[in-house]
Amino acid sequence: MKDFKFTIYTIILSVVSNLLSSVFQNTLYKEEKIKLLDYWYIFIILILILFLFDFIRLLFDKDKCDLWRSRFYKFASKISQSNVNEKKYILSDLNSRINLARRALDYSNSVLPKMVDIEWVDSEFKDSETYDLKEGQFVVKVSNKNSQEDNIINIVRAVTKRTSLVGIRYILDNNKDLETTIDEVITENLIRLIKNKHILDKYYRDFLKICLDNNKRIKKYFEDIKNIDNLGMFFRVFLVELEFFSNRIVGQPFRPFLLGEIEYFLDYLKEITPEKTPEKVHLTYEKAFLKTGVLLIRSEKILQIGIENYNQMVDHYLNHSFNSFYLIYFEKESSSNYWRRFNILINELIKEIKNRITVEQVFDEHYPVFIANSEKQMGRCIRFIISENL
Repeated sequence: MKDFKFTIYTIILSVVSNLLSSVFQNTLYKEEKIKLLDYWYIFIILILILFLFDFIRLLFDKDKCDLWRSRFYKFASKISQSNVNEKKYILSDLNSRINLARRALDYSNSVLPKMVDIEWVDSEFKDSETYDLKEGQFVVKVSNKNSQEDNIINIVRAVTKRTSLVGIRYILDNNKDLETTIDEVITENLIRLIKNKHILDKYYRDFLKICLDNNKRIKKYFEDIKNIDNLGMFFRVFLVELEFFSNRIVGQPFRPFLLGEIEYFLDYLKEITPEKTPEKVHLTYEKAFLKTGVLLIRSEKILQIGIENYNQMVDHYLNHSFNSFYLIYFEKESSSNYWRRFNILINELIKEIKNRITVEQVFDEHYPVFIANSEKQMGRCIRFIISENL
């Protein structure tokens, strides 16, 4: 698909360049002063090209197409007062918003299963049900007897279960509290991305609060995972590594140590916090199937000792068959010379890491970090994979 898009863009650019090359060539050979107004049509063509690129991108993205389609059905339902158009609007709007939100929270580069349809049924049931339409696509069944807000929340929860922890739910089935907590954190983030305050309020009041109040273990897990999420590491590190963990254990029956790898990985990430970075924090996680590490960088330290120690840690990952590692920092941005020197060292370190033949950078994310009773900080998380160990 990416190659096809690239080919389309190349053809369009070639056609446009051929159309404009003669104009520019004639202009360059003219001795008189160039009058930009005489070539107004060039600017029009460039604007049209930009619109054409956006239109092509839209055509290749079904979820974005659904979002535009939902606006049409919304307009049609208001004119015709038709329930059919209203349901089509709800279907297209929910499909697009939920699928786009789920894609936004995925950093694993894997192809997620997609909700492609919503089926309203007259029977009454508590949670939404799902069934496969074909490989990679599923349908969600909701009850006509539930409120629209309840159905939307149930749809999001159904999408969460179908698109996350794939291949390891049989392991987490032996720790249902942890499984439920992970699902709730993903669901909460999805509902926040949908940007409907009424639904978010209802979810907190009628779903999440009840879940946390009724189970102390889930409440403790939720607090721990939210702390990790607030530092940007739940989706970027925890879920990404669990995705690759699931690929490595395909065909493995349940054994307690597999569940232990997941549980201890959560404990490991809990220790990676800004207030603990000056202390001695264990920054490698090495188990049978989960082998990753974190270069946790503090500005005072890297400015004092340089990047050599971090390079030695990367060599350790390479020599001990690690699958991946992360470069992470939490810092307050500024325009000072201190901040500029810090960034120079970070960029130098990243360059040296990428110069290693078997190391590949997967993503580089900048994001705000939410820390209680603290000034706003910025987080950065870069994931590297070691290709020879995958």
